[in-house]
Amino acid sequence: MQACLDFAAQVAKNFEIPFLIMSYYNILHQYGVNRFVKYMALNNLSGAIVPDLPPEEGRVFAGYGAA
Repeated sequence: MQACLDFAAQVAKNFEIPFLIMSYYNILHQYGVNRFVKYMALNNLSGAIVPDLPPEEGRVFAGYGAA
């Protein structure tokens, strides 16, 4: 996971377009959702597509990294 994030961060530095990550929630959960969101914020990654995240849990996911 870290190698993928590092690659995405490098790509985001080289292009002036929004860069999104797509992943299943279990991978993010294992990596650490708060850690994932903070890494994205620090490396100019614009967002995440998490297709298997239920809407009711999405509210919690959206609250990570705030503050």
